[in-house]
Amino acid sequence: MKRITAIIVTLALLTVALSVGLAGTGSAQSVPENPVTNDTQDATETPESDGVVAYIDGQTRILNQSYNQEAGTVSLVIESDGPQRITVSDGGFLADGKSGHIPTQSVRGSGKHTITVSVTQVDGMIAVGITTQASNYGHVIEPKRTSIWERTNSRDGWLGGVSVTIAMGFVAAYRVKNNDPDSPEEPE
Repeated sequence: MKRITAIIVTLALLTVALSVGLAGTGSAQSVPENPVTNDTQDATETPESDGVVAYIDGQTRILNQSYNQEAGTVSLVIESDGPQRITVSDGGFLADGKSGHIPTQSVRGSGKHTITVSVTQVDGMIAVGITTQASNYGHVIEPKRTSIWERTNSRDGWLGGVSVTIAMGFVAAYRVKNNDPDSPEEPE
């Protein structure tokens, strides 16, 4: 009976260890750090300490961003120093395998604008394309996580199950090989 208990405890510990170890191996697609812009102005990410989430070009910047998971929308507060047309589009629409009209919202003018657009979440990430007169800028928004399991998928589950099965096979083979058949059984 002690052997069965030891095997069950070993199996449980291996399962927990592998589950925690595999939780961070979700398949996220990489996004380039520097978006494509024109040669004269760069779009760069900055710390939020100056109140700016990201600079799109020399006269346009994102001041605030929010994601509404229930509605599937992103709201961006964008400020422009000069009059121009600003267009925000769903960047995950095509990556999700869809074809058709890409959800887009546009505003014209200078100053602060709040733009809300429907978005598609792909591999736990949301991307929007922002077009101005001087730049085409890709902006990635990572929603807040509520669980460590959100970034895992079916492949990770199968990998964990196969790993535990192989590990238990090695444990069983070791126990069979090193068991002395002439040793007395311990009473329970």
